[in-house]
Amino acid sequence: MSPVSGLIIKMQFPLSREQFEKYRDAMNSGKKFKIYAPKDRMIKIIFDENLKEAILANNRRVGFEQFKIMEGYGELLSLDIENGTLIIKLAVRS
Repeated sequence: MSPVSGLIIKMQFPLSREQFEKYRDAMNSGKKFKIYAPKDRMIKIIFDENLKEAILANNRRVGFEQFKIMEGYGELLSLDIENGTLIIKLAVRS
């Protein structure tokens, strides 16, 4: 795999107990477990209103635009499940 340019974002989301049990049962029985992603590997990035407010408050506190709110798309680099946590890595390019 060639080196990735841009900002790399790693997000982690806990799976529900039911989702994790289905995943674990599939892995233990030797069955396949599929996670579907868009064919173009582009994932929409959106900001929750609470996060937007926190970013704006931080920028006001420091007196300049330290962080930007830029909704857009990121290229999916990897998707994995580890210890009941879904881990997604995206590359965001300008």
